[in-house]
Amino acid sequence: MTGSERAREARIRLADARAHVTSAIEAISGPEPDWVLCGAHMDMACDAMPVVPREVAADGEAGGL
Repeated sequence: MTGSERAREARIRLADARAHVTSAIEAISGPEPDWVLCGAHMDMACDAMPVVPREVAADGEAGGL
């Protein structure tokens, strides 16, 4: 997978995670918060997040990304 392909996939996954976080916030907004639905959306957001390679996390350099 090339760097541009990884970047494209990361953008797609971040958009998906953002949508789930928004849904989680909506689930607990209002007079009757739905904490179970909020938790489910947060779990899905975590699953959607792109993984940062260990070498990027260690030195802060994106390298071939």
